[in-house]
Amino acid sequence: IFQIAKPFNRIYDWSSQKRFSFTPKTQSLLKQFQKDRIQMVGFFKSEDVLLKEVDSLLPSLKFLIPGLSFINYDLEKNPDQAKEFGVHVDQTLLIEKEGRRAGVSHLSEAGIRTAFEKLAVKKRPLILFIQGHGEVRLTDSSPLGYSFLRDYLLNEAYQVKEDFIESSYFSQANLIILSYPKRDLSPSELTQMEDYLKKNNAIFMIDPEEARTYPNLRSLLAAQGAGLGDDVILDRTSRTFGADDLIPVVTDLSQHEIVRGLGAPLFFPLARSVRMLGGAEKHQWESDYLLFSGKESWGETDYVSLEKGNYSFEE
Repeated sequence: IFQIAKPFNRIYDWSSQKRFSFTPKTQSLLKQFQKDRIQMVGFFKSEDVLLKEVDSLLPSLKFLIPGLSFINYDLEKNPDQAKEFGVHVDQTLLIEKEGRRAGVSHLSEAGIRTAFEKLAVKKRPLILFIQGHGEVRLTDSSPLGYSFLRDYLLNEAYQVKEDFIESSYFSQANLIILSYPKRDLSPSELTQMEDYLKKNNAIFMIDPEEARTYPNLRSLLAAQGAGLGDDVILDRTSRTFGADDLIPVVTDLSQHEIVRGLGAPLFFPLARSVRMLGGAEKHQWESDYLLFSGKESWGETDYVSLEKGNYSFEE
């Protein structure tokens, strides 16, 4: 019986929705890993229904990838393993190949396929967090630090570095992030940033109060079509949620894919207004607003009154 059955090895999925089998597209992708050692690492409680879902998918995965193994940890009982894999929340599933990891965003064929697609990319995208101006550090594990973000990005198959604009990583980065600088860019840094942005992408997170004294940074953003308002957004609606006026509430989101999946309301402490200046056309970019504060909000420009708590909306 063994000799007859071996050449005709098959797995049958009798579930009504075919939940435990994969489409030809996914099968083709997974077969690229047939000769690799793949480890799936889960962080689920033993009674978690999702753990049973993972167990149900394993036969189909192992059929396509013989070298695949799975190990599960209880997050609360295994803090050392959680730290090793950079996991901070329960119900996390990672797929690892040769030290590279990709998280499964949701337990479905699409989620698994996306994770393997990231591992199939030979050169991982590099995200560089700029340093040298008092920015937030990736090693900072405080509530305002970025160690959690670093671990998340590493588990999404990205390279993550932090360094100066003058470093060799700068020109190699697929994305740079300038996060809450405490000093302005130098003239030479401004030139390097302008050259970088001609072909690459960046994320700027700027303190509303600090940016008033950053002429180089403001001119850089203006050249890209983004104007920073000389204000701090105040919102009376925040009081409904037990928050301060300095924490505007966002309930109006655009349909852009970046924010499409976010739930409302969202809160943004110490935010400033941003407006499109035009000029993005020369870079062949599309400009769009992503988030909008409510009708009870305004941009306060009187910082003296703001510090005293004596402010009011004026047309």
